[in-house]
Amino acid sequence: MAFSKPSKLVKTITSRRSKAIDLDQFKSDVRSALQDPYSITPETFNCTLRNVLYVHAPLTARTVTKYRASNISLVLPYHQASEANKKKGRETME
Repeated sequence: MAFSKPSKLVKTITSRRSKAIDLDQFKSDVRSALQDPYSITPETFNCTLRNVLYVHAPLTARTVTKYRASNISLVLPYHQASEANKKKGRETME
């Protein structure tokens, strides 16, 4: 019986470090960018906020590679699947 390697699943994940933002500096940059917030359109407001956010917390991208299993039951060990069935109240017949 010949086995083949499972196919790779390559995914690019983008995120930003929003917890690292200095809120005081962020607020002052937003205030300086929006001099008169009442005479601005929503599109301009969103664009300005997005640009300030990109300065303080730029997007970072990383590539994650993992193997895709062709059959989910092969990924989980038997005892975990049987324990899950017992917890759900289903008995397996062997």
